[in-house]
Amino acid sequence: GGQPLNGGFNDLFGAHLGASGPAPDGSPAGTASTRTVMAGLRPEAAGEYSWSPDGKWLAFSATDETEFSTINVWRVDTGEVLKLTHPSYNAVEPKFSPDGFFLYYFSDQQIESGADSPYGMRGSEPTIVGSQQLMCLPLREGFKCPFFSGDELNPQGQIFDPAVGKKFPTKINLNNIEKRAVPVPFLEKKQYADLHIVNGGSTFVMQMWDGVGFYLIAMDIMSGAVVPIYPDPLGVYVSGDGSVVMIAVEQGLALFSAKALGMPDIDQDALLGSAAVWTPPESWAVTINPRAEWMQMYNDAMRNMRDAFYDPGMHGVDWPAVTEMYRPLVYKISTKSELRDVLQQALGELSVLHVFVSIRSDAPTIAVGEPSACLGASLVVKPFGLEVVRVYDTSGVLAAPDSPLSAPAVDLRPGDVITRVDGVALNASHASLSRVLLGKAGMQVLLEIDQKPREEKDDDETEVLAQLQQGGGGGFMESMMSGGAYASSTSAMGAAGSTTKRGPFANKLPSVRQHADDKVRRNFAARLGAFAGLGDEGIGNKAGAGAGAGAGAGAGA
Repeated sequence: GGQPLNGGFNDLFGAHLGASGPAPDGSPAGTASTRTVMAGLRPEAAGEYSWSPDGKWLAFSATDETEFSTINVWRVDTGEVLKLTHPSYNAVEPKFSPDGFFLYYFSDQQIESGADSPYGMRGSEPTIVGSQQLMCLPLREGFKCPFFSGDELNPQGQIFDPAVGKKFPTKINLNNIEKRAVPVPFLEKKQYADLHIVNGGSTFVMQMWDGVGFYLIAMDIMSGAVVPIYPDPLGVYVSGDGSVVMIAVEQGLALFSAKALGMPDIDQDALLGSAAVWTPPESWAVTINPRAEWMQMYNDAMRNMRDAFYDPGMHGVDWPAVTEMYRPLVYKISTKSELRDVLQQALGELSVLHVFVSIRSDAPTIAVGEPSACLGASLVVKPFGLEVVRVYDTSGVLAAPDSPLSAPAVDLRPGDVITRVDGVALNASHASLSRVLLGKAGMQVLLEIDQKPREEKDDDETEVLAQLQQGGGGGFMESMMSGGAYASSTSAMGAAGSTTKRGPFANKLPSVRQHADDKVRRNFAARLGAFAGLGDEGIGNKAGAGAGAGAGAGAGA
């Protein structure tokens, strides 16, 4: 997550897609050079690479201005790029066979309509079923695919011997090359992905969509036998020498011998039983740096927009400058949602519609410093503290938090002056309010105030409180406190519905006298959310308030 050593955009994004070669003259040992494979409107659309066995050709898929993906090959010695399929359909995931005689890929060129008839509300709309076929392309003219069983001109069919290919370099004859591609007849039209070729080119491992999810299968290119392996693997990997196939599953990693996948008549149970399964220990953990990960996401998003934007001129925006302008914000974010906000602002510099940023998961959250807090009021500095100008009123705002200063037990009003918070004086020569409240969001704090005069209490209210303090009134109140008729009624109700009997005040509620006493005392001092009596030090000009995170966010008991 740190700043790039040499400062930024060009260091991160300057290299073109290419293959490493010998170090240029004068370059330090170990320094790779770059060679451009593709340029133009969308060089980032290239992917799914496969080297020929002799390392002379690099096959890849790429999307051009037609938005169709085509199969291309790059010739290492000349730098020439040849397009092997037509941009009127999608061809993806090219793979050289180990003998270098064939190139396999998935194609959707044999389209099918999903419309049952030309009638109905949407019957005439074009509907294409997204299905693919595995294609075999002989790279040398006159060759047939391994599964070719023969005809009247070649009754013995194609002789398949992977060892022969090791004696000859990979050669690509372009004459009628696209017409030489034929579908593998053993596989029905489905969606496929993750193609691998092992056992010298005789066994094909791939994922096939079965209508519910992807299923890993193995197919023999000669006999057409297909063996299901495992549903919905998390990943499929093949060792460099092609001898081991590893799949990632939720339990861990399962390793198969490639030869086991190619055994005739092997069934799924026997195949799974042959796997060596590695289960991570309970203490297994992967440590990541979220900030570095978020910076990588930012770099990739800005680079992708640079490469994929329809206008190479980026609407006249200096994109490297925009990337560096917003980069400092990425160092300060605490969640991926905040990264989304930064990216939305940065991409908004292009002034274009239909640009979206989505976040799949917001975890984790990293704290940036200590959370500060506020008291939910407008305050002005006075010689001896902070004067309340306005207490924020959220009445009528759905689910909005109340200002801590508006709580009944605090009741600060415009004109009151807060002189201290938790004993720290608030004036020009002491700490600011934000510093005093730092790290106290959601906590209770003690305020000392210089309270402006309040209106006198209503005489009626004073008289009522006095009588309550003297225990006067008798009658119903006295009957309740003695557990009379009300208690009998409650017991009767309890007996009808339960064998457990509880009195009306079984929870030891505070007495009316105590409530009356608290009601008088809390006009002078109290802590937020509590009506219990305070000590002598709480009576006078001190009041408690909860400091809440964000503007007007109240907190307390």
